[in-house]
Amino acid sequence: MEPDRVPWVGDHTIGQTGVMPAAAFAEMALAAGVQAVDAPVEAIGLHIDTALALPWNDDAMDVRLRTSLSPDDGITRISSTDGAGSTWQEHARAQVRRLLRPRPDPLDLAVRAPGQADDGEQTAKDHYAYLSECGLAYGPRLRVLRDLRTTESTARARYTLPPSVGATYHAHPVVMDAALQAALALMPRDGRVYLPVSAEAVRCWQTPDTIGGVEVRARAITSGEGVVDITITDSHGSVTVTMSEVRMKTLEAHHRRPTEFYTTELRAVPLAGTPAPPFTAA
Repeated sequence: MEPDRVPWVGDHTIGQTGVMPAAAFAEMALAAGVQAVDAPVEAIGLHIDTALALPWNDDAMDVRLRTSLSPDDGITRISSTDGAGSTWQEHARAQVRRLLRPRPDPLDLAVRAPGQADDGEQTAKDHYAYLSECGLAYGPRLRVLRDLRTTESTARARYTLPPSVGATYHAHPVVMDAALQAALALMPRDGRVYLPVSAEAVRCWQTPDTIGGVEVRARAITSGEGVVDITITDSHGSVTVTMSEVRMKTLEAHHRRPTEFYTTELRAVPLAGTPAPPFTAA
């Protein structure tokens, strides 16, 4: 990883630790698919099993990423290692394939009245302040939400990308991260950090503009977990990216002990008619 090429990554911290945004994994999977099929793609069954911590302020940081795509089934895996040659650690996986689904109908993103827009801007600032209090801090390159408005089950916002984040992306991780930030406004306000851990599908019809809109609709919100659908549009409401069934869990739930798997061990038995040797307990 070269910080000069992705400076926005350093603006995503949990506690005092830099953490790779989930949107970056989605972008890497989509980019691998586009390179393979040379057409718009979708990432199905995106799972983020292990967070990638980044010593961003350490000049000696040497984190190396690898994105592999199987030509047989489209399974894409994203892993990391360090310059010392440590074992590759898998962080995310998805199945990438050509996007055949038609683009959804445009969304109505009506222009707000001046007073309403001011209220939404304050809501976005308050939202970032609350997330920072919870331990999830966003630096200036990721604080791109504007005019954030929420109901019990929906969140709408506009985003504006700063020039410093770059534009050589497919679904643009900063835009997708902004959409996930808006989704956090629908999570329980219980002082805990919620992180995206999976998505049923991420679909990209075109690269998002530097200015656009976000709509989030809740499927289910419970204590410690939420599932939402996300739509990203350009400034005219035309859909560019969707993220369906995005599952978000609290940091504690995300780091629970993983499921244990047991293996049945088969042992030889005496042939028929042959007495078994006596068994002596150890």
